[in-house]
Amino acid sequence: MKQILLAAVLLAAACDAGLVTGSDAPQAAAIPEQAFPGEIGEWRTGVVRTEAGEFEVTYQAIHGKAVLDGDVILPIPVEPDGADPDDGIGSSTHEVAAIIPAMRWPGGVIYFNIAPDFADPSRVWNAINHWQANTPIRFVQHTTQPNWVEFVNGPGCSSNLGMIGGRQPITLGDGCLTGQAIHEIGHAVGLFHEQSRLDRDSYVNIYWNNIDPEMQNQFQNYIQLWSGFDIADDLAGYDYGSIMHYGSCDFSIYPQCTPLVPSGRVMLKKDGTGIVANRTALSSGDIMGVRAMYPSPGFTYYGHWRWGHGIGSNRQFLADVTGDGKEDAVVYFGNTGSWYVAPSYGSGFANYGLWISGHGIGSWNQFLADVNGDHRADAIVYFGGGGDWYVSLSTGGGFTNYSHWRWGHGIGSSSQMVADVTGDGMADAVVYFGSNGYWYVAPSYGSGFANYGLWRWGHGIGSNRQFLADVTGDGRADAIVYFGNTGSWYVAPSWGGGFADYSLWISGHGVGSWNQLLGDGTGDGRADATVYFGGGGDWYVAPAVH
Repeated sequence: MKQILLAAVLLAAACDAGLVTGSDAPQAAAIPEQAFPGEIGEWRTGVVRTEAGEFEVTYQAIHGKAVLDGDVILPIPVEPDGADPDDGIGSSTHEVAAIIPAMRWPGGVIYFNIAPDFADPSRVWNAINHWQANTPIRFVQHTTQPNWVEFVNGPGCSSNLGMIGGRQPITLGDGCLTGQAIHEIGHAVGLFHEQSRLDRDSYVNIYWNNIDPEMQNQFQNYIQLWSGFDIADDLAGYDYGSIMHYGSCDFSIYPQCTPLVPSGRVMLKKDGTGIVANRTALSSGDIMGVRAMYPSPGFTYYGHWRWGHGIGSNRQFLADVTGDGKEDAVVYFGNTGSWYVAPSYGSGFANYGLWISGHGIGSWNQFLADVNGDHRADAIVYFGGGGDWYVSLSTGGGFTNYSHWRWGHGIGSSSQMVADVTGDGMADAVVYFGSNGYWYVAPSYGSGFANYGLWRWGHGIGSNRQFLADVTGDGRADAIVYFGNTGSWYVAPSWGGGFADYSLWISGHGVGSWNQLLGDGTGDGRADATVYFGGGGDWYVAPAVH
């Protein structure tokens, strides 16, 4: 993925020159985003001063703008074209300080407005909607905020790089459609062109003789552009499909050049195939890179962690059965009592293996929880006819032969749960009877479940869901019930030897939801009430604040 600008102070050293336009300019077969299409300015040099020293950057001065890479506008004061070097204005010793902080937008929020005379605002709205639908970046209408972008008319497509402070225009001419608007917003977010990455020579070949001589600078990597200054970071892998990548014919001197025909191409993949520039949508690499640049509360872009694991299984679990602190993917097949585990290695699930068979055939419920306190989740099954609980302990690489941990516990119960309600680090066997709201607990003593006792009564009659989770943050799982018609959540906190009187913790949360869950989404040690609406894939969280 892309590059992120670092903070720098830029000092512009202007020189005198003219502007080449129209038919005098070399003809390009394909024109990517350009601030001033068909115009070539004087190449000038600026000096970047940092704590590490001074570095030069080369840009084109066109119509009073410092243009880098064709469509990136640097905030350097540019002296008038043709200024007399003797008057000091165009002298290479005349330096005008300009700050390029290239900051990221705080919180990923970009304040914006659209100029009143802007032509066809729909392309801007389409681009904004695309960015908001796929990245953490959010666009908010500008009012009085000190830093913002303004979409304006202009001869071509251009943008500043990152947040430079104050008003910064994103220019979109008549030929700049939604795809180009997405691209220019990418620059404002802080992205370089993809082919300017430091590792690009490992992925593409550049054919310099086919490039318009006045445009060869556009194909330098950013170390070359900034004369040795490592101003950016490469994120993720090289991405031919990035919306920030040039095509194979961009700036070619051959009018007949097309990306899929050999003659005249300026850039090819290492396998010799052409590159068709994507100006349709952000690629998955773009999205991952932007999410890395602008991390926000929530889930990162999803990745494929395992395939072929659990086809035809009856139950699927996530639990740390190996004891390494990472939850593993576990599946259960009821007809054979087989439990297969695909251990997590932190960025994927490894190949699955059979950990035990013949455990739980005909069982009414199955669980994974650490019942002996060794920080490894064990496989537990429940048979309702006799209230029998069987446990197969984890060794970290398999489940041991199962043994009978409890009998007569839970016959006729509405639901069964396993969680540490005593706070001793060992999960206990808990059953709930819906007709009278009775909760019975059989505490674990490490090699069995002790005699059960009544921990709460009248709690949850008529409820739709029952849970055990630590919502108070004291290390003991509490008894929670949910009523779907009102979205009401009632909690009976555990005090280690019973559940205290229940009370209403929230109402109106989850009415019409497809699923309800409890988990510590905030990382504060307290489980939060989470609901899921399948129609729009929406997740709502009510954090615990006990």
